Amino acid sequence: MPSQSATPTPYDPKEHWTKRGESYREELRSRRRGKTARNFDAQERLLPEVITALKPESVLEVGCGYGRMTALISRLPSVKVYDAVDFSLHNIEDARMSLKNVRFTAGDFMDIHFDRRYDLVFACEVLMHVPPAQIGNFLRKMRDLSQAYVVSLDYSMEKSVELDPTNFNHGYRALYEGLSPKTVEEKRLETKRLFGVEAYPQSIFVADFRTA
Repeated sequence: MPSQSATPTPYDPKEHWTKRGESYREELRSRRRGKTARNFDAQERLLPEVITALKPESVLEVGCGYGRMTALISRLPSVKVYDAVDFSLHNIEDARMSLKNVRFTAGDFMDIHFDRRYDLVFACEVLMHVPPAQIGNFLRKMRDLSQAYVVSLDYSMEKSVELDPTNFNHGYRALYEGLSPKTVEEKRLETKRLFGVEAYPQSIFVADFRTA
């Protein structure tokens, strides 16, 4: 009898990222060359610039990984309280070693109870890994935990393209507008270079949920 092809394992974000956290720092380090390196450089320059202008005193980072952005944002002059969560205990322990001013929690963001609201709730390259059936509730919880801003940096492409099974191209502007913010701003990720501008298929979204 001909062998039957194996059924692909459904993508479970918690299972996938808990396991992948064990090697994630080294994975990104090995990829950091050429245009990918310039993409990371642009993220690490532009996202702190955007958040600096918002002057948050309290911050919640969703999906902090090993602390790549945590190290930059937690040290901004305005920040006094910084909490960060990630699926991977390995990532959390890695980040905790060098970032003593941050309160880290390992677990599923959707299951964690938070005892406060924050001036800023943000995520970098996290929402792209949330399945379409879950993205609405995920963003809604981010909004509910914010008393001012929700910020995300993620892939944002107008055309539908074939993506890795763990990646999704969500319509972020429509998702944010569905949460009734005062405004939603989008900043495309790009870098000025000697012979023009190099653009990346990513955007920083800033949703303003201030009530005053």
